[in-house]
Amino acid sequence: MKKILYTVFLSLVIITMVATQGCFLFRVVKLDLQTDSLTLFVSEAEVIQLKLNPADAELKFTSAATSIAVVSDAGEVTGVSPGETKITIEASKDRYRGVSKTVDVTVLPVPGHEVTFSVSDSQGAVEEADVTFNGETKATDAQGKAVFTGVLAGNRAYTVSKTGYNNVTGSVNVDSDETVDVILTKKTYTVIATAGSGGSIDPSGEVEVSYGDSITFSILTDDGYAIEDVVSDGVSIGQVDSYTYTKVTSDHSIHATFKLKTYALTTNVVGQGTVTKNPSKPTYDHGEEVQLTATPDEGWDFTGWSGDLSGTANPASITMDSNKTVTATFTIKKYTIAASANPPAGGTVSGAGSYNHGDTVNLVATANEGYEFVNWTENGVQVSANAAYSFTVTANRTLVANFRLKTYTITATAGGGGNINPAGNVNVTHGSSQSFTIIPNANYDIGDVKVDGVSVGAVSSYTFNNVIANHTIAATFKLKTYALTTNVVGQGTVTKNPSKPTYDHGEEVQLTATPDEGWDFTGWSGDLSGTANPANITMDSNKTVTATFTIKKYTIAASANPPAGGTVSGAGSYNHGDTVNLVATANEGYEFVNWTENGVQVSTNTTYSFTVTANRTLVANFRLKTYTITATAGGGGNINPAGNVNVTHGSDQSFAITPDEGYNVEDVLIDGESVGPRTSYTFTGVASDHTIHASFSLLPPPTYTVTFNVSDNQGAVQGASVTFYGETKATDAQGKAMFTGVLAGNRAYTVSKTGYNNATGNVNVDGDETVNVILTKKTYTLTTNVIGQGTVTKNPSKPTYDHGEEVQLTATPDEGWDFTGWSGDLTGTANPANITMDSNKTVTATFTI
Repeated sequence: MKKILYTVFLSLVIITMVATQGCFLFRVVKLDLQTDSLTLFVSEAEVIQLKLNPADAELKFTSAATSIAVVSDAGEVTGVSPGETKITIEASKDRYRGVSKTVDVTVLPVPGHEVTFSVSDSQGAVEEADVTFNGETKATDAQGKAVFTGVLAGNRAYTVSKTGYNNVTGSVNVDSDETVDVILTKKTYTVIATAGSGGSIDPSGEVEVSYGDSITFSILTDDGYAIEDVVSDGVSIGQVDSYTYTKVTSDHSIHATFKLKTYALTTNVVGQGTVTKNPSKPTYDHGEEVQLTATPDEGWDFTGWSGDLSGTANPASITMDSNKTVTATFTIKKYTIAASANPPAGGTVSGAGSYNHGDTVNLVATANEGYEFVNWTENGVQVSANAAYSFTVTANRTLVANFRLKTYTITATAGGGGNINPAGNVNVTHGSSQSFTIIPNANYDIGDVKVDGVSVGAVSSYTFNNVIANHTIAATFKLKTYALTTNVVGQGTVTKNPSKPTYDHGEEVQLTATPDEGWDFTGWSGDLSGTANPANITMDSNKTVTATFTIKKYTIAASANPPAGGTVSGAGSYNHGDTVNLVATANEGYEFVNWTENGVQVSTNTTYSFTVTANRTLVANFRLKTYTITATAGGGGNINPAGNVNVTHGSDQSFAITPDEGYNVEDVLIDGESVGPRTSYTFTGVASDHTIHASFSLLPPPTYTVTFNVSDNQGAVQGASVTFYGETKATDAQGKAMFTGVLAGNRAYTVSKTGYNNATGNVNVDGDETVNVILTKKTYTLTTNVIGQGTVTKNPSKPTYDHGEEVQLTATPDEGWDFTGWSGDLTGTANPANITMDSNKTVTATFTI
């Protein structure tokens, strides 16, 4: 039925629309253009002519390029800059089909004259000079020309400037194309040139130099003088004989000073030695006499002068009449080194001969077969024990290398318990043989014989044949010994005191039998008998002794506490080390607690196993059963008691559920099943473990109303936008904006209105609040400029103006000048003229002479 009614309703709507629309379905706005196209000069305006039917249809004019031409709502087109664009006209009216047409617009530059500036100096055309004229600045080209086009008729000022030149100003009366010739003159600078006594500077005095030119000054010395220093602009530039200032762009000063001529005396050395000068100075005056002394180093001789001084006189004098160089020659001393062998058949020597002072001599003594080197001697005194003897030559020397025949030493030693023969250090000549006998004392055996540290066994004699090196022979001895073997029957240990692998004949040994835990010692057998412990045995042969041990027995007793709580099993008699398994079984209504011994817990398992090491009495403890109710609560409240609550079998247990402030009980779960929201619950006749859990939910939070009162220094502000709590509302005629349903908390707000500075802040909402906000108007600066000569006054005249404030500007031309119009953020020729401040603005007043 609903579907049928909807279909009927939709059909009625369609019929109604057709009936009401049919009367204007084909009505169209008519737009006839009398102006198909426009041609304008820059700043020229003209209204588009058209006919419209119906006459009350709305018109909208749009420029495709506002940088070329703009159009007003009334259809007036104004040229902005040269170029071509289109103006679109859209006509529309309610219940009419609209229409759109375009008008082509061409904007031409304002016609004017061409003014050419030709700039030159004394040398011809000046390139890159700046010409400021008709509101523009242009640089001259390579021919010194700058061309300005579109210049309107009238008397117009110009300025021509270039770095290094004096500025030129003037005016041009433009009534046709004009050419203006301008001659620039370069700036000039002064260089003050002076000189001290002993010379001169050329040019000197105050020397004028044109901007960018260069000038060179020559520094000239008198006879017998030299340049001491040249200072430019107060800074030393050294002993130069000329100086050039390049591309002069400022004033300078240059001053030269002079000094008498001096000469240098240079001394050189060939060989090793020194030359001293008296007097010793860096330079000497002309004609001054200097004494030179040559001093040879140790081991050198002076042999003569060369250069600007000759001969062998020492010291010698030289007269300074120019820069001079003198060389002293030194030659090194020579020495003879003689060396011989003693005896001559003992060996040979090398390295003797003639040497220079300071040379290194390497003498080497080499022993012949069967000899060995002893030492080097000089005049019977030892100077070295090394076969290679090195020294530095400082005098003639005679040295002797001493040799002797070789001998060898055999060192023979014996330990305690015997001796070796011969003993001590035995000298043996090369190639000879030497025998040694090893003899043990009574009750001792030869232990070992070592030759050169290597064992040759327990030998009683040893011979060294053909001895050609040093040797050693060492004999050791030992007492006769016996072995003592101990055995065990059962479990235990036997210790020997002393404990050794073998014992000396007649040595007494103490034996101690120690049973293992749970065992007892019962007696000795073998080469020792009885039950004494410890017991002694005398070693007069190899012997064997056995100790016998038997195991211990223990009683294990067990009982139930209380006797009605349960039963126990596993008690009885056991060998040491057996495993006992005691089992406790609880009766109906009881549960096992633990096993205790002498009141101390030893196990919590019903089956208690242990290894027997002593008699023991154990008790199995039982108790009546208890149950646990686990009580928990979610956030927003609590349950009492809480946690794990122990309850004896068949008892009752109650719980209280309490919500926190701002919360209510949402639900209570008993063993995971809901019993609904309640504030208490009781478990009756508890016979098993249980759980109880309470959950809570928040009560709806309170909300508040926040009212904003917005004003400025004149009263309430209507239409201000207040953004708060995620909403934006406009203030009413009383400056109020009200926000409802606001939750408690610290919340930010922003208040804004066109022409005013934004106000921001925070409201701490904890109840209904009223916030008073005072807006301050935006302020702007108004800058006025002048082209030509005149002044602009502002009424009122202030540093800044409030948004929307109107200022009257009055242009007052200087004498001989006319005000020709405003530009920038104000146009036209009205004077005075008003401007409304809605942003920072700049206005220029143009005056013509």
